[in-house]
Amino acid sequence: MTGSTLRCDLQDHFEHVCVLQLPVRVRLTNGTRLAGTADTLRVVQGLESLQLQSQRGIELVPLNEIATLSYPQAGQTRSTPEEHWPIVELNAS
Repeated sequence: MTGSTLRCDLQDHFEHVCVLQLPVRVRLTNGTRLAGTADTLRVVQGLESLQLQSQRGIELVPLNEIATLSYPQAGQTRSTPEEHWPIVELNAS
């Protein structure tokens, strides 16, 4: 990733949700909230980004702009209530 480096464990979280194409919710550092299905990680204009498939279509979210990521754990299903999803803190303020 260009700019700032992401810890390996956080990188693993992103790869995990993309491989499994899990529903995710992200909160950006500016407070914006997005939801969709994690699709893949891509480098866009030198920044590693999460590609989300949302109701609005494909959204590219630079990883360095994500404050929190929540998604179902292994063993849970897409129907598991979101309050049981773990929250991964990245750039929380």
